Amino acid sequence: MKDENYKFTTGEFAKLNGINKRTLHYYDEIGLFSPAIKKENGYRYYTCFQIVELELIMTLRKVGLSIEEIIEYQKNPSKKSFSEIVLEKRKTIQESIEELQKAQNFLEQKSKILDMSLHAKIGEIEELRVPAQKILLSEPIQGSYGESDFKKAGAFSMRLKSIFGLFDSFG
Repeated sequence: MKDENYKFTTGEFAKLNGINKRTLHYYDEIGLFSPAIKKENGYRYYTCFQIVELELIMTLRKVGLSIEEIIEYQKNPSKKSFSEIVLEKRKTIQESIEELQKAQNFLEQKSKILDMSLHAKIGEIEELRVPAQKILLSEPIQGSYGESDFKKAGAFSMRLKSIFGLFDSFG
């Protein structure tokens, strides 16, 4: 390429695109994104035409695609495959939001109960009205931290998780 205005060193290209120079080296090393020109002296040059390609990679990374998924997409790019990627990521994000909302609701309930217990005064009886909620009872734990206590705590924990839907991706 004769026109020097269209090629950039790794540092220039990184600065122009707001990424780290080492990231460009890494992307080249793994075959995700390589400079258009590699000189015998080891110098690497990117062209202005590669900005769009890098922007796509950065966008796909930002929405949560792994490097392997991006490489796979690059092998067979199409509107359909891109659309499928976007739909799948939207579904994953929505599921994450729902799980976080469940966890937030659970923590809010626990926080309210904790707050009530912190303000309780010994020897005073106060009638409180609380919204209907589930109460889960457990066998008493003796406090010896033996096998019996751990079994009871484990069984209670499993029941709690199943009722409130708090299982993680590991079951």
